[in-house]
Amino acid sequence: MPAVILASALGAVAAQQPGTQAPGTQGPGTQPAGAPEPSGPSRTPLTLKPFETAREMVDFSAGGVQVWLDPPRAPTGGGARRALFRLPLAGRSRPVPGVLGQSVQNGTYDRLWLDWNANKKVDAGEHYSASPEEGGARFGPLQVPGRAAVPAPYLVLHQDSHVHLVPSARYEGELRLGSRAVRLAAVDANVNGALGERGILGQEGDLLLLDLNGDGRFTGASEGWSARPWELEALPMRELVQMPDGAYYRVMVPRDGNALTAEPDRRPTGRLRLPCARFAMEAVAGDERLWVRGPTNEVTLPAGSYMVPWLVMAAGDPAQGLWTASIVPRRPAAERDRLHVEAGQTAELRGGPPFRSQLASRGAGRRRTFQLSLVDQAGNPVLEVLGPDGRRPPAPEVRLTDATGRVVKAGRLPYGAEFRCYAAWNLPVSPRGRLQTEVEWPLGPFTPSEALGPQRE
Repeated sequence: MPAVILASALGAVAAQQPGTQAPGTQGPGTQPAGAPEPSGPSRTPLTLKPFETAREMVDFSAGGVQVWLDPPRAPTGGGARRALFRLPLAGRSRPVPGVLGQSVQNGTYDRLWLDWNANKKVDAGEHYSASPEEGGARFGPLQVPGRAAVPAPYLVLHQDSHVHLVPSARYEGELRLGSRAVRLAAVDANVNGALGERGILGQEGDLLLLDLNGDGRFTGASEGWSARPWELEALPMRELVQMPDGAYYRVMVPRDGNALTAEPDRRPTGRLRLPCARFAMEAVAGDERLWVRGPTNEVTLPAGSYMVPWLVMAAGDPAQGLWTASIVPRRPAAERDRLHVEAGQTAELRGGPPFRSQLASRGAGRRRTFQLSLVDQAGNPVLEVLGPDGRRPPAPEVRLTDATGRVVKAGRLPYGAEFRCYAAWNLPVSPRGRLQTEVEWPLGPFTPSEALGPQRE
């Protein structure tokens, strides 16, 4: 799933907030047939539990605070490399200067200096040695001046290109929802020492870990979740959270992380249906943002008017493996273009398959350039398609034929940014007459509709 869905631009304030009663609909607190019945208010104490590996620290904080390194520097006269960076830290007006160094020339970075007091000197408590980790190294624990000593964060170096400031622990507990116990945890993902802060994944805010499938563990942000976001169990800390029972709860975590309270949202609800097997999306109404997962093609939503910044859907035979497509619905131009969910009714989201390919061909004589992209049935851009193995399928093939049907040139268009394909060709001979362009782009259940036929210049 492209990173764009994690930093989607939010639209204008919704004209109708979730739960606003429309004329002729059910009153507050009533649920449509088949809607999950939420449990009563629940509170559970949370206990501090350390992460076991650097990978867990990064996965379960969505990368924490990530910073790219400046280009490596070599001291005058040769010697070991060093890399500089500036670490933003909550509560400080300026980033903390940092330097990574090597104890052995041509080795990996295994020394860290953080100039906490900004005096450009290595003082006590500002120098750290590395613990090797898969793909990098871990430094710490870091005793941040002015912060509580526990739990101290770590700095994780990844591929000698960037660092992550990450929490070393989560606050974990077990919440009772009716007869079901749900394992969960709060994570200080923005590493500022305060729990329960609202935000969206990839931006400032904390995370909520939810054992959605009941397997006793959490699925983090690097365990193939980009191909299956409905299975992701490290979710943005939102006020309204969809729990494993499918109902929505208002979640509160105090700054010290000692407890979590979940209160059922009693507003009327409707249903949303999509033309797919499973899906995940974000639904936005004013300041309220819902991370919605659909383990089937239908979910419950609070009644209201929504914008959908991003959508990932799956199609195909689950036994053979599901294909996934990432879509960014166009920003609604008017209220009628928004997603409207009415109490007791089932709404359908415009978009999804069948997809259409869009080919732009330019040039004259022997020189031709091509750009190929994909849109869904509503004209929304498709930014990614992944096969059952979580990888992109082979690049599409383009064939050029002349007026006689002779193939002038054929080849694949390599993938570029945002699932667009580009190529520039020099034809072997100057074509006679108008060229016809044919595209083959096998994308499993998302293969572009053949009804479009050949596309011409």
